[in-house]
Amino acid sequence: AQNVREYIEMRASLTEAAVMALSSGFMTYSLDVHPTYPELYVEIASSPTTFVLLPSLDYEECVCETVRRQLMRPFSRSAEREEEIIRQRFGVYRWLPARHVETLMSVNAVVDNLLAHLRQMPSDPRPMRTEPSHD
Repeated sequence: AQNVREYIEMRASLTEAAVMALSSGFMTYSLDVHPTYPELYVEIASSPTTFVLLPSLDYEECVCETVRRQLMRPFSRSAEREEEIIRQRFGVYRWLPARHVETLMSVNAVVDNLLAHLRQMPSDPRPMRTEPSHD
């Protein structure tokens, strides 16, 4: 709930276009985590500027690489727990209607892929929306 509140506050404070990176679990929360989360979920998932970054769209390759990356972080969980989490979440990430970008390549190649997609978009791709309530 705190992450959703912070997202709402940050978004409301923006005065110009910005890039927001959401935690890997943001799109996996229970729909009742916050009163506006279901609306935010649909908005984020269907936005033409949302990108789902996955090491690979291949399930096993994604699991292996995600676990490897997570274990490199100083606050990682056990390998077994990290594997369990990505196996639970992969389907959610994979079937989000947003554009998927594989990251099992150089950072420059990933950025080039993202920029190529963004260049093809209208100058203001943001959907019309109303500001969410702050509760």
